[in-house]
This record gives sequence, structure tokens and C-alpha cells, in this order.
Amino acid sequence: MTDTEEERCESVSKGNAPEELSTEDGRISNASSNEEALSQNVSDGSNCIPQRDIKDDVDEAWSMTVAAFQSSNVAGLKDAIIFAGNTADACRDDPALCSRAMDCLGRAHAAVFDETGELEYAEKAFEAWQEAVNICPPTDPGRHCRLRNLAYILHVRFELTADLDDLDKSITLKEEVLTLNGPCDQSHDLDTLSVSLYARFQVTADLTDLDRSIVLSEESIPLANPTDRAERMRGLAIALGTRFNNTARLPDLERGISLLEQALILFQSAISRRDCLAELATALSNRYEETRNVVDLDRSIALYEEVLALCTPTHIDRPSLLTRLAEALRNRSRLGKDIAYLDRAIKLEEEALALTPPSHVQQPRRLSNLAWMYSDYFDLSKNPDHLDKCIALHEQALHARLPEGVKRPHSLANLAHSLRTRFHHKSNIADLDRAIELAHLALESVSVHHPLYSGCLDVLSLAQLDHIRVTSRPDSSHSWSVFSSDPSFVVAYYVF
Repeated sequence: MTDTEEERCESVSKGNAPEELSTEDGRISNASSNEEALSQNVSDGSNCIPQRDIKDDVDEAWSMTVAAFQSSNVAGLKDAIIFAGNTADACRDDPALCSRAMDCLGRAHAAVFDETGELEYAEKAFEAWQEAVNICPPTDPGRHCRLRNLAYILHVRFELTADLDDLDKSITLKEEVLTLNGPCDQSHDLDTLSVSLYARFQVTADLTDLDRSIVLSEESIPLANPTDRAERMRGLAIALGTRFNNTARLPDLERGISLLEQALILFQSAISRRDCLAELATALSNRYEETRNVVDLDRSIALYEEVLALCTPTHIDRPSLLTRLAEALRNRSRLGKDIAYLDRAIKLEEEALALTPPSHVQQPRRLSNLAWMYSDYFDLSKNPDHLDKCIALHEQALHARLPEGVKRPHSLANLAHSLRTRFHHKSNIADLDRAIELAHLALESVSVHHPLYSGCLDVLSLAQLDHIRVTSRPDSSHSWSVFSSDPSFVVAYYVF
């Protein structure tokens, strides 16, 4: 990985979709049988019309919800919300039946949220499902379904609010679901728990969560039906790729590539295949960084080209794909000093940058990438305009970084390096002074164990040495405890 390369934006992440609307005991079908019984009584000429049972109202609430959900009928779902709410109020004296009605109410609210994105419905789904769990008898055969639904909406709320407490609660509930007997989908429950652990890792960087997520994904795949297996394999590959990014375990990357290639064979959906191709291209590009096998790099480029051809100009993932392809083309250009690859890389990265809003989290990365591409161009052309462009882009990348951002030291070091390069060509001492200042700031921002530490130390010591050679004295305006004012210290460091 280069200093400028950031952890890829996983715009296509592991899925956490809700299960389809259904009851835990299949009693939706009873509504139609009740109608048949009523019809039979009328045809028999009976003067006694059977009184409607409250259980029938619960069944009807489910029927309304399922029918509206399957047809994406928001008005029908809102009618189901009213009916399910009234039904729940009418059976408060029966905890099991009321819990089932509240479960239906929660699913209707969640379905409206899925259709409209209106946050109030997500909150109402949480409230309904929380009550459904609270009043559900411990031995109720549908308890695991209500726990599963509550866990799901807590995960959704975490995604909306970034409240880690919601995610922790969701994980705890999913763990409880796995311990319960009942007709639950073991593969589904293993996978959704894996998803939540992966999400928590992305917040806390606790590798224990990532390791456990991977183990659960491995367990869920053999249990999945053929339709879901490919998606589970892709999710596991993403998690393995993330662990590789954090631990540099090449076997994780190799396994991820194998899983993605298997998933491609199983996927039927064109969209799923496109997303899987993009993940495979990224994994191959990452393996090239480790092994320098040009076959992986060429295949990665070809796959990115294929994926981009399948995306519309306004597709949400287009900027990310443009950046990934541009990075791969830049690597290819450096193998044979082929300026054609570099020309295309610059064009693609500029397009990605034009599609990136100023406040977007990926803007600094794309500015930095483009800066290094112009630096490569300068190495080939020796045109000072290209170096000036590189420095201007590094300046923009630095300003786009948050003061406390983990990548800010990279931008400081990158700009310092480029300013020192320009000093060597233009002999402007101001460039060297600023390079020393920026390298000093970068070094102060990282611990001695940080991967960037030695690089910052190199830039700072070499810039100090340049200063000594030009002025016959060290630059004393940027004192630092490790650096002595004695020139022999800097020279000794430089030599050894």
C-alpha cells in the first residue's frame, strides 16, 4: 500500500436486510378459512352469525400487513398500522396475543420506513417491537422472531444515529436468538450477527469482533440456501479483505479472492454480479501490492473497466470505481514508465473528483491520489508545472483533512516531500523551510510505532541535511528533542 492509499470505501457492504413479513405460526391463512366458515353458515340459512374472535382480528392485521408489504402499498400499510394498533389495545389482557399484535404493528411501521425513509416510522417500529418482546411469555414459540425483529431495528437505528449502544444491544439480542429453540433460520441469524459484529469493528477497531464475524460467516455459508449462499460468500470475502488490510495476512486475501470467484458463478442478478466483480477487482489489486504479480494488476484493470461499463453516469458507486481504476492504472504506468496509462489515470481521477462533493469523506484521498499522479508525470516530463500542480493538490488535500483525522499526518508528510522535491529543482529556501515545518508536524502527530513514523523521520532529517548544505548551519527554528543542533547528528542519521 502507498502512503496515499486509504482504506477502500465499502459502498457495497455486507447486507443486513430484514426477513420477509410472516408470522411465526402460519396463522395468517386462518383469516381466509374464517371467511369460508362464515360463508358456509350463511348458505346453511343459520340465523346465528358467529361472533368474531379477537384472534381473528390479529390474523386480519397480519393479512393486511403482508398484502400491503408485498405490493409496496404505503396507504395499505398505514391502514394496517391503525388496525393492528387497535387490535393490540383490545387484547391487553392476553400477553401472548397482544405480543403477536404488537409484532405485526412493528412490522407494518418498519415496512413504511423501508418504503418512505421517514425516520418516525423506524422509531415507532422500535417501540412496538420493544413492547412485543417485553410482554411476550418466555415460552412463547414466537419469542425468537420478536427478538430478531427488535435486534434488526436496533441495528437500523445504529446506522441512522451512530449510537453504539444500539448496536451493542442488537448484538446481545442476536446472540440470544441463536440460543433459542424454534423454527428460526440458523444461517440467517448467524449472518446477521456476523454483520453487526463487523459493523462494531468498523467503529471500535476491535479485531476480536472482526475475527468472530468471520467465524460466524464461515458457519452460515454451508447452511444457506443456494439463493443466499453467493451473497454470504461475498460478505465473508469483504470481512477477510478488511482483516487483511489490518493484519497483512496474505492467506485472508487469497481466501477472499477464491470466495468472490465462486460467488460470481452462483450470482444470477446482474447487479449482484457487478458488485462482486468490483470487489474481486479490488482484491486482485491489493494482492498485486503484496506480490507484484502483474497478472493480478492487469486482471484488476480489466474487471474495473467491465464494472464501469455496467454503471450509469450517475451511479452512486461511479466515483469510487473511477478512483480504484485510476489507482490501478497509475501502478501499471510505473511498471514500464508508460505515460499513456498515467494520462488515463489522471483523467479518471479528475472525473471522480468532479463527482465528489467538497465535504465528502473521500475528497482528500482523491486529491492526494491526483497529486501523486502529477508527481509521477513530473518524474517523466521534468515539466515544473506538473510539480506545481502536485503541490497545489497536496495543499488542497491537507486543508480537506479534519485536524484530528487519522490521515492528516500522511497529507503533512506528502506535502513536505513534494516541497523538498521542488526545492531541489528551484532552490527556493522557503520551500525547504516549509517542508521542515510540515515534516515536524507530521512526526509530532504519530507515535514511534506508527507505520508513517520512519517515513516522516526520513523527510525531516533529509530536509534538515539540505538546510545544512545550503546555509552551512542547521535550521534551528524548528527544534525537536530528537534532533540535535549538532550537524553531525543529522549526518550520522542520514548515513546510517
